[in-house]
Amino acid sequence: MLCKVSAKDTDGDVCIFHNIIASGPYLHYHYSQDEWFFVLKGKFQFKVGEETFMAQEGDSVFGPRKIPHAFANIGEAGHLLAVYQPAGSIEEFFKEGSKMKSPTPMELKEMSRRHGIEIVGPPLKVTG
Repeated sequence: MLCKVSAKDTDGDVCIFHNIIASGPYLHYHYSQDEWFFVLKGKFQFKVGEETFMAQEGDSVFGPRKIPHAFANIGEAGHLLAVYQPAGSIEEFFKEGSKMKSPTPMELKEMSRRHGIEIVGPPLKVTG
């Protein structure tokens, strides 16, 4: 994960990451952040709310706050640009998460909650 625009640079308004994704996150939602994804390379399956769809290079997906969303990489590691608005503590979330070697599901849920994220289901299983 490469932070391209830090919350410190935008007075907390936005944070942008370039992510190289081998799999994908748990189904989750953010209490107070919108999340926007832009596929730079590869193919992904996304779930936002009740809708599941595919996205590939050049496509974008919007994950509104308080709506469960997740994605799964299909094939080789894909590249996503992820924009968080407002930034909140997403940078600290990723830093803290990177230090966890093999967290239990409960440890991961507790850490997520500290940063305004609620895990509500397992990672996506690719269906096509």
